[in-house]
Amino acid sequence: MAKIRTCTSAQLSTGGSACQLDPGHVIMALLVAHGVKLPADLTGEALEAACHADRPDRVMPISRFVEYSKNGGEPNVSATGYGPNQMTDVSTRTDTFTLLKYSEQLNASLLKCANTLYDVYYIDDKGYIFGIDDGTDTLAGFPMSTVYPIVTPHPTGSDKATETVNFAFVDARAAMESLNYEALDFNPDLYAYGLVPVKFVKNGSNWKLIEAIGGYDRTAEFGAILATKTTSVLHSDITAVTYNEATEDLTVTFKSSPSISVPELLAPSKLYTNGIKGIEQA
Repeated sequence: MAKIRTCTSAQLSTGGSACQLDPGHVIMALLVAHGVKLPADLTGEALEAACHADRPDRVMPISRFVEYSKNGGEPNVSATGYGPNQMTDVSTRTDTFTLLKYSEQLNASLLKCANTLYDVYYIDDKGYIFGIDDGTDTLAGFPMSTVYPIVTPHPTGSDKATETVNFAFVDARAAMESLNYEALDFNPDLYAYGLVPVKFVKNGSNWKLIEAIGGYDRTAEFGAILATKTTSVLHSDITAVTYNEATEDLTVTFKSSPSISVPELLAPSKLYTNGIKGIEQA
């Protein structure tokens, strides 16, 4: 028996939802490695934990967006000879979001990873998360060919430093044909953590924990917990840490023959379970 072919693209459905979506402004994007999905039962706590997960399962949020423009993603229509116009495809699409504030850390990180394949979810200010239906029970992200920044790194005569993040779709047509969304029952702003790279630097005979770009001192924020949970959050060659509140620095005690010469944090997943959020070692 010959194989039977069907034309699914000809099955037109023109009805609208019984509860029609009124889209809000997109305020946040969640990046995941290509093929990785958000937790199926997405709660605020699950999102927060996923933002600190080991790679490749980590969720990487970017926010807050304050403006949006769509470039491309339009039908291409042309005629063959003296025949009628027909749609041939959909043009490539790049979504551009303007951030509330320029971030030198985010700019550097996005540039380093600009040609890495990511899947991206959008979240709007009405509490909806957008992605695609990939045939499973769990919402998937939009596949992106590149995610890259464009910045004005210093103020101009009429504006402050600005940054946009650009999301280039792998297949704009497929993204629109497979669009799906879900309602969140929590405020993602309270749970979405983008991690900041930090490093330890010498301060005399002691140490400080600073941001890798710009050197902002985070020692006072994390010093006490590094001292009380030393063996749970630092490399096993470190046996003790003392935090001095007056000088805001750390005294670090290494094993007698350590394999490291600079203190090392454990993975963000380990830090998170011990109450340290939002940082990872550069």
